[in-house]
Amino acid sequence: MDVAKLLRSRLCSQVNVHGRESLGSDPLSEKAREHSLARLALQVDENDPAARHLLASARAGLDFLRSESGILTPAMRVGIEAIILTDGSRPALLVSNDSIDFQDPLIGGWFSRLAKNKPLLRETLGKIARIAQQQPNGTSKTLGTGFMVGTGLLATNRHVLQEMAVLDCAGIWRFKDDLIIDFGGEHDRSNPPAALARPVAVERLGPEPILQLCEPRRLDFALIQIQALPNNCLPTPLQVCDADDAQALKPGTPLVTIGFPAKPSFGMENAKALFKLFKGVFDVKRLSPGLLGDALGQVPGDSHPPRCFSHDASTLGGNSGSCVIGLDDTWQIIGLHFGGRSGEYNLAHDIRAVMESGA
Repeated sequence: MDVAKLLRSRLCSQVNVHGRESLGSDPLSEKAREHSLARLALQVDENDPAARHLLASARAGLDFLRSESGILTPAMRVGIEAIILTDGSRPALLVSNDSIDFQDPLIGGWFSRLAKNKPLLRETLGKIARIAQQQPNGTSKTLGTGFMVGTGLLATNRHVLQEMAVLDCAGIWRFKDDLIIDFGGEHDRSNPPAALARPVAVERLGPEPILQLCEPRRLDFALIQIQALPNNCLPTPLQVCDADDAQALKPGTPLVTIGFPAKPSFGMENAKALFKLFKGVFDVKRLSPGLLGDALGQVPGDSHPPRCFSHDASTLGGNSGSCVIGLDDTWQIIGLHFGGRSGEYNLAHDIRAVMESGA
């Protein structure tokens, strides 16, 4: 894929980003670039050498996209991704008490779409869970995300299930000890506490093991029976997109993913930058808006018939198993996020193909 083209598209496809009207329609103009760099500077400590390097890389990356000359370095890519995360283009918004902070400056031009139906937003956020394993030191490790699609049924990725359980010689999935399914998992939640559950059995799943992430031809899907812990009550299911709603998967369709971005490995090129931009807050529920990219039939390596599409919402490891929801009046699930390449694209299965697969 043409990485520069993808990054330029993400910058240029902003949805009425806050303040953009007075800056002109070109996000690569001198005035718009300085505005974006200033917003990024507000999110980092300019006295930190790593932050200064990030800002310099962001400026160099924007200059590259403007001139289309030279080489796009990994550092420039990280800098451009930092701009995208902080200028209102593709934020990763913290969730608290089944809502988001509508005063968060990072929300940018997504405010009107997200604020249009606050009761439905709140209802949706409460049906998405962090799948984690409790650790001996009292902490917990994020394995992925899941969401309610039926009574007592949680959808996630098969590669997340493979972290949760072991397939025995009799073909039975045996869940590991100390797994917890938390429908809160928020950074700052007050009462009432969110529902907690545990996995009970595997209802169905994609037929092939997931040996490496981002294999579009393989169905990276698992449906897990869950049971509420004592004195807890499971959320009701989310609404799945109607089978005949072809408009839901058109390129350019606004959408959100909701999941639990995990702390990146510090072996990653952009780990330190991401750590600063997320202010060290990982493994908590976040809402990330974006746009649908490649429609069904356009994703290289997809199965036949096709069941994958791409999107450009900001995600990290831990978002695996996130639902993808169309930003219309219904907030229906349109996809199951299963992977991607940081700063370039994300992939999701069409939820209709998943639910009708009979896997």
